[in-house]
Parts: sequence; structure tokens; C-alpha cells
Amino acid sequence: MHHPRSSYLRPLCRRWGFTQEGLAVLIGVRRTTVARIEGSKRRPSVDAVSICALVFKMSSLSEDARMGIFDAAALGLKFFYSIDRRDRQVT
Repeated sequence: MHHPRSSYLRPLCRRWGFTQEGLAVLIGVRRTTVARIEGSKRRPSVDAVSICALVFKMSSLSEDARMGIFDAAALGLKFFYSIDRRDRQVT
């Protein structure tokens, strides 16, 4: 289903330096889901919108809360990339 609304996700990702894969890990979806949201071919879930609001500083959370979320996300990404590298070495 095509959703005629324009997605601002791609410009925000570029501005903040996120890849589709990196944002997908933070949101908890596949990279292809992020691509479909960017292309306005899929609507994001409420959870995905909430996470993007936090990541792109569009939330009313305090700076301390926001930094705690970023620290947790950074640890998750570090873990994800370490597993990804090990998987690539095995095959």
C-alpha cells in the first residue's frame, strides 16, 4: 500500500549520520523496514516513531534521560556489530 505522505526519516538519518541498518537496530526492525518507511511505502509503528523522536531530539525528555538512552543504544550497536563481524568470519 502506498502512503502519499512524505517521509522525513531519510533526511534526518543523513543529518545525524545514521545508516538504515543502524537505525533498524535501534528501532528493532529489519533494514528493509526502514527503507520502506523512508520511501513512504510503510507506516512506522508507534514504538518506531517514539524511538526516532528520542534519537533525533524531537522529544521533551531531559538531556540526562536522552543521554542514558543513547548510551544504551551505543552498547547495543557495539554488541550487534561485534556479532555481525564474527558471523562474517565464520562463513
